[in-house]
Amino acid sequence: MTIAVFFPSLMGVGILVSGALLLSDLVRRYLPKRGIHRRHRVAMGTFGVVAGAATWVGKEVSAGELLDRAPRSRVTYSSWALASVAAALIIPIAAAAAYRDELGLFHASPWMIGLGTAGGVVFGLLTVLIATVAALAEKKRGPTAWLISRTALGRLQVPDQDTKRRLET
Repeated sequence: MTIAVFFPSLMGVGILVSGALLLSDLVRRYLPKRGIHRRHRVAMGTFGVVAGAATWVGKEVSAGELLDRAPRSRVTYSSWALASVAAALIIPIAAAAAYRDELGLFHASPWMIGLGTAGGVVFGLLTVLIATVAALAEKKRGPTAWLISRTALGRLQVPDQDTKRRLET
């Protein structure tokens, strides 16, 4: 009996993962600036090699702001905040519904209330963070500038040919 349940469910998971991979490949194909993560990793690796060689000969090399992340548009931050608010509201409501469902698996389970509350709090704090970054992203100083330049809240920027020419002159 166990094998009759295990193998079809394993095949179902495989089909779902395969569909998710196909969907992610499709999204990557049609999004602009594809390959920017690879170019950024190559630029960071190149800088690491140059900085290591410079340190070996006793020199100090800094990347400056060349490889830092740039702020995203306010529309992007606002849409992220709206999605986070939706998750902060939906997760506790769904957990409370599962807690109250007398026929459900999680009926009267305190774990559902705890997980729903924790999920709501986490996404609520994320909403506050993203809304703060959206409001202060243009000032480019303080903790928000640090967050944008070093986390996924900022978008990757890779030196292009024009930037290289400006740096050489």
